[in-house]
Amino acid sequence: MIEIEPYPSVLSISKGDSAFFVDRRKLAVCGMQPPSGSILTDLSIVKASSIIKTGEVSLRVKHPFRFLSEKIGSMSVYDLFAMEFETDTDGLIEKGKAKIDNSRIAAAVITLSDRGAVGKREDKTGPAVRKIIEKVADFSDLYLIPDDRNLLRYVMAECADRIHYDLVITNGGTGVSPRDITADVTESLVEKRMTGFEQAMMAAGIRETYKAVLSRSVVGIRGKTLIINLPGSTRAASTNLNSIIDAIGHLIKKLNGDPSECGS
Repeated sequence: MIEIEPYPSVLSISKGDSAFFVDRRKLAVCGMQPPSGSILTDLSIVKASSIIKTGEVSLRVKHPFRFLSEKIGSMSVYDLFAMEFETDTDGLIEKGKAKIDNSRIAAAVITLSDRGAVGKREDKTGPAVRKIIEKVADFSDLYLIPDDRNLLRYVMAECADRIHYDLVITNGGTGVSPRDITADVTESLVEKRMTGFEQAMMAAGIRETYKAVLSRSVVGIRGKTLIINLPGSTRAASTNLNSIIDAIGHLIKKLNGDPSECGS
């Protein structure tokens, strides 16, 4: 259960309408008025695939996050974090408690490509990875960024800590060239290494080509998020991911408190 407070005090909403869930704590710190059509709550327990039910109204994620900024001249006076939801039904949203369903698995797929980020190369690996992930994830989103160490660290930390994706998968940057920084960034972020996943991926890659031994892919856990590095090649990324896909869903359930025995 979460406590929500619509702004205005009663929000009339129709099927297909959007509502912004705004972080109440950030708003209080900033001392700002909430934007129209927003619902105040503590976003720390809302994730990218949450479904929220209040009364007869059911809302599902339309867009996992947005940043709303107010500027005075060239200076930003606040950055407000919000998640956009779309309603499946007509009805009123009033102040009170709402049920939150976090059972669906949400995934983020991050492609690292300098050329792809500026539109000089089509990203084929990200969509291929996304298609495989649909076997276990109910919701997935694609990101395309350059091979920048600081940007990658920021995006991965946001995906895990703020947007609460269950699964974050990168592709690209796992080799040994000077621009291959993905493994180094991931290693600095994860709290637990999942070496079994790494070994399974390496074994699958070597069966395809001896060059797989050059991969430095890292798999690990940050909070309740599983982070997986895949190679940039569409074929290699698919091979690696298919070798561990059956274990991903089980691991995410364990991270969320599933008490069942692994051997059952």
